[in-house]
Amino acid sequence: MSGKAALWNTLWGEWIVEELIRCGLKLFCISPGSRSTPLTVAAARHPEAQINLIYDERAAAYYALGYSRGSETPGVLICTSGTAAANYLPAIVEASVEQIPMIVLTADRPPELQQTGANQSINQNQLFGSHVRWFFDPGCPGPELPASTLFSCIDQAVHLARYPLPGPVHLNLPFREPFLLPKNQKPEEFIHDPDLQSWKAEKKTMDTSSSSQNKCRCKVIRKFCKKSS
Repeated sequence: MSGKAALWNTLWGEWIVEELIRCGLKLFCISPGSRSTPLTVAAARHPEAQINLIYDERAAAYYALGYSRGSETPGVLICTSGTAAANYLPAIVEASVEQIPMIVLTADRPPELQQTGANQSINQNQLFGSHVRWFFDPGCPGPELPASTLFSCIDQAVHLARYPLPGPVHLNLPFREPFLLPKNQKPEEFIHDPDLQSWKAEKKTMDTSSSSQNKCRCKVIRKFCKKSS
C-alpha cells in the first residue's frame, strides 16, 4: 500500500476539493504544512477555488469565521496535523455558539505515526469535542473506501454544517508519505466504479447523482451520521 500512497493521496485530495466546490463552497483558507499537501495542492490547482494563504492557523480560522458569517456559506479551513489544528479551537467555539457554518479539514498522521511524543502526533479524534456538529475520520486514502462513499461523506459534512443547526464540521484526514505523485504524472484513475464514472460525467454532487444505488447509500450514511453525532 505504501507504494500507492502518492496515487491515493492525490486522488482523494482532488476528489474532496472537487466535491466541496460542487456543494457551492469556494473559499479555502489554507495554513500550509507538509501533512496537508494533498489538500493544499488540490485546492491550489482547482480553477474555481478561491485560495487565501494564511500561515497563522488562529488567524486563518477567524478569517474563515468572518467570511462564513458574512456570506452564510461555509468557509473551508485546511491545516496540517497536531498543534496546528488545535489553534482553530477559539474560532470553532465561536462558530458553534453563533451558529455559523464552517468546514474544517485537518490533516493527520497515519495510525502507526500517531501519539509518538511529537507535537504533530497528538490524538486528533474528536479534537474539538462538542463544539462541532459532526466529526468524521475516513482513514488513510486507499481502495478500501469507495470513492462514492467519500463523496457522500463530504456532502453530508456540508449538509450538517448548514442544517438543522448551522455550525462547524470537522473532517480529520490522515495521509501516508509520499504525499503526492510527481508533478509530471497524472493520477491513473483505473478504478472501475460506475458511481465514480457517473459523478465525473454529470458534474453534480454525489447526493444529487441519478444513480439509485447512490441514493440508497446516501440514506445509509445519513442514518450513520445521526447515530455518531
